[in-house]
Amino acid sequence: MVAVDFLRRQPFVDSKRMVLYGYSRGAIVASMVATRDPQLAAVVLGRAAILVLHGGQDERIPVRQAELFSEKIKASGVSVTLRIFPGARHGIPIDEQYREIYPFLEHAFR
Repeated sequence: MVAVDFLRRQPFVDSKRMVLYGYSRGAIVASMVATRDPQLAAVVLGRAAILVLHGGQDERIPVRQAELFSEKIKASGVSVTLRIFPGARHGIPIDEQYREIYPFLEHAFR
């Protein structure tokens, strides 16, 4: 965030056309920064396998939204895994999350 803010203040940077690019583990950082900076014009994530976890009884975000999000990612050629926890609301129990996260990460970093 500090680096992006620094660049945005430079006279040779068009702050309306800033793009953030991250590859591999940098894609993780870039996606985190992108969620906090709505002024970015675009974000490019390379080699980013994505795991989407969603509660089947989520009272805040409809399950269909997670399904559509995953479908769009997959259509763009990016690897995505969607796991819906049928009995979970918005707060999926952490132990249930870990049962999905750890195998996903082991596979992603082979």
